[in-house]
Amino acid sequence: MALLASNKGKPMEAIVEQVRDGSSLLVYLLPEFQFVQVFVARIQVPHASFSANIFYLINIYLRIYMYLIKVPSEKKNGENNNSDSRGPLRSAKRISASSSFNEVSPDPFGREAKHFTEIRVLNRDVRIVLEGVDKFSNLIGSVY
Repeated sequence: MALLASNKGKPMEAIVEQVRDGSSLLVYLLPEFQFVQVFVARIQVPHASFSANIFYLINIYLRIYMYLIKVPSEKKNGENNNSDSRGPLRSAKRISASSSFNEVSPDPFGREAKHFTEIRVLNRDVRIVLEGVDKFSNLIGSVY
């Protein structure tokens, strides 16, 4: 990651735009004018609640995307295949018709951990010192 390679160990000015949970922040880097997600180094916190429907919406989005870019079937013996053989999007209709937006229950003290982080850094000028990445290429850094 180029951002990490050029700024590892150096303090970077940033503004915290969102606290996703107690240990992950969406920050706006001021010299680079870009948003990045940073996981706070050397801490582990319980997760706050989140909407379970996001997983369903992502699944539906991917199905619709695959439906739209579906490879057309080959024409047999020069036939003109103008008929649209695609069926209705039943799963999307079911999801849009459902009114249950269930929340996944938070870990114990997850909401408190998020609140603790929010009252200290949300919408404030901070210094981020990037320290590395994890196995999923997420930035890890210290917040001052």
